[in-house]
Amino acid sequence: VWAVGDFVNSGFSEQTLIEQWNGHSWTVVPSPNVGSSTNSLSGVAAVSSTDVWAVGSFLGSSSAEQTLIEHWNGTSWMVVPSPNVGSLNNFLFGVTAVSSTDVWAVGTYFDQFGNELTLIEHWNGTSWMVVASPNVSSGNSLSGVAAVSAKNVWAVGLFISNNTGVDQTLTEQWNGTSWK
Repeated sequence: VWAVGDFVNSGFSEQTLIEQWNGHSWTVVPSPNVGSSTNSLSGVAAVSSTDVWAVGSFLGSSSAEQTLIEHWNGTSWMVVPSPNVGSLNNFLFGVTAVSSTDVWAVGTYFDQFGNELTLIEHWNGTSWMVVASPNVSSGNSLSGVAAVSAKNVWAVGLFISNNTGVDQTLTEQWNGTSWK
């Protein structure tokens, strides 16, 4: 079992935290950090004991949050390059794995107009790529994702109603071709 998050070190920098349960106790497993001040993981999914994914964000050199994806190969965690949309904040909050060549990560990003939009990324066994996803309003975020099969993946989060300003439930489904 794996758990992810972050902690503040003695230099007051937020660093990734990954722990593993071996059946008797939790152990901290070393994990890389990309940014010098803010690194955070918020989701983890395992394909197998040698194929585990963790997602989150880090504060990049441009002072914008950027996606952070790490992979466990059975021996160590390493950062895997992941795309960002635009030059403003990008966050990943959840991840699910169908297989070693079919992994999904969800979150949010901000466009140049200040809109918060859904962010969905897919691992095809070689690289991560952004996949188009619908937005209901100018304030959208996906926080969790679960896969039933390769053609039935669900993402959940919220959107802010443009009419009332109240948070509403947002549910999206991958049907093997597109997100609806």
